[in-house]
Amino acid sequence: MTREGGGGNILARVFFPPGDAAAQALAVWGVFAVGFVTRPLGALLFGHFGDTRGRGITLLLSVLGMGVPTVLIGCLPGYTEIGIAAPALLVALRAVQGIAMGGEFGTALVYLYEVAPEHQKGLLSSLGCVCLGLGVALGAAVVAAVGAFMPPASLVTLGWRIPFLASSLTLVAAIIVRFNMPE
Repeated sequence: MTREGGGGNILARVFFPPGDAAAQALAVWGVFAVGFVTRPLGALLFGHFGDTRGRGITLLLSVLGMGVPTVLIGCLPGYTEIGIAAPALLVALRAVQGIAMGGEFGTALVYLYEVAPEHQKGLLSSLGCVCLGLGVALGAAVVAAVGAFMPPASLVTLGWRIPFLASSLTLVAAIIVRFNMPE
């Protein structure tokens, strides 16, 4: 996707009205920002849920809240198919992702701390940050691979969907792990 100026440029063309490329780019950055702005809400909601219902169920719900919207983004029709509903649905899915990510990160760090042996609490808790970085790197690698192997015209029609739909594989793996975690 890098030949087209990055994945954001492609998403701008898919989800926003044609015409002003700068307005499209700003709109994509706005959608991206929604996922960050909603994270504190997720931290509060999932933090409370983790304290009252347990970390295991909270972590399962948070991974579903991140993974399902990611796959659904890959299924969304674009602006040319459904008009303004396309960016509205994209924003809604990003908000759900952000809330879930806000809950996931804090809950995962607390969970790792709680289950770690006394002499390894700091080390094992830091794995949450390490895994976050690895996940971002994996996502970037998938986007780069798709961009390297698909013709530019195919990226706008189908190629942009591949990383989102491929995330269903990591979602299934995460669900299996979450079902097998000790509380």
